[in-house]
Amino acid sequence: MDIGGIQAKLNLLLQQKAWGVSLGFGSFLTLEFGQPLPPSEERQKIHGEWHLWLYNCAWRLEEDDKILAASGDERHKLETAIHRLEGLTLQSVNLLSPAWDVVFTFEHQVVLRLFTIYSQDYEHWFLYVPDGNVLSVGPGSSCSWESSSIRTRTYAKENDTWTEQDKLDLTTFSLQYAADLFRENEEIV
Repeated sequence: MDIGGIQAKLNLLLQQKAWGVSLGFGSFLTLEFGQPLPPSEERQKIHGEWHLWLYNCAWRLEEDDKILAASGDERHKLETAIHRLEGLTLQSVNLLSPAWDVVFTFEHQVVLRLFTIYSQDYEHWFLYVPDGNVLSVGPGSSCSWESSSIRTRTYAKENDTWTEQDKLDLTTFSLQYAADLFRENEEIV
């Protein structure tokens, strides 16, 4: 799918209000749009017809010319800031190639910016849509459009239920990431 195809999918969100804005594991962020869907056996959390999941990307939330929070901030700051998106109407979406960075502009000059941080291995973000498909963006400049049932089986479920293996995988990844950041000869204060 090219940039025009992705932009067309994202434009379907325009004029919809964000709700159920939630901070997940780490800085994972989800936003719901459209009518609420009832929970199912697989999914205990109520999602919207449109479900945006910021997965492995950095993000920043701004209002006017002020930064409210960025994905690397302390969790309490993130939890407070993300609620600013609740109930706001999405006015524009700008997709930037080649890395698929995105600028979501909401009413009252509230802006959510997404930044690619991986060129391989990890998807940046997902958009689950009413017809049962999911737009998966990343890794790098790749993207896919497929049935969400395939994607749900591939990744940890979004109902905040993590298996022990999911937790172990994330811990291993986090420790390796930290080890790469702080070399053996550097002192951590």
